[in-house]
Amino acid sequence: MDNKMKKMISLTALTLLISSFSSHANEAQIRMGVELGTSKIAVDKDFAILKEDFDTDGLSINYVLGYKFANNVVTEANVAYSSSDILFGTFDSYETYEIKAMAGYSFDLATYFKVVPMVGFSHWELETKQGLFLNPGPEAEEEFSGTDFTYKVRFEVPVSDLVLLSLSYANTEAEFGRNETTQIGILFEF
Repeated sequence: MDNKMKKMISLTALTLLISSFSSHANEAQIRMGVELGTSKIAVDKDFAILKEDFDTDGLSINYVLGYKFANNVVTEANVAYSSSDILFGTFDSYETYEIKAMAGYSFDLATYFKVVPMVGFSHWELETKQGLFLNPGPEAEEEFSGTDFTYKVRFEVPVSDLVLLSLSYANTEAEFGRNETTQIGILFEF
């Protein structure tokens, strides 16, 4: 095959590739954003500071990076943090860090309302720290980690072509117990 033919085939392939990107640019989208809300951490007695089952409420933040394909399949990576420590170490605190990989599907229920259920895996770390209040000695600290199943349901309302507002519920059934979050957020799609 001569150079002229190779150039012609390459140019044709490049033209087809560019035209396919421009015709599908509005369908597949990169997603990124942040979600803030509340958390409920349920800790089994084997992982709790006082060695008895313990539930605590707190705050959570979640960073989202994902991709929505043209067929509405959604993949996401999340970095999530939940903490029960709102009084800066006064009482016993529990903190979780999670790195999640999830996949799901975006159901368009109406023009301006979507539901996105997702499932996946979470690599989590649980940090426990004994509080200062009524503690005469040094504060006991422990760390645990593992990988477990997680799921999430997000309700989305598009505000513009770029911005989505969201309300989500996520649950990780972990070896230490459970970490549930309810969050509102803002996502950008481009």
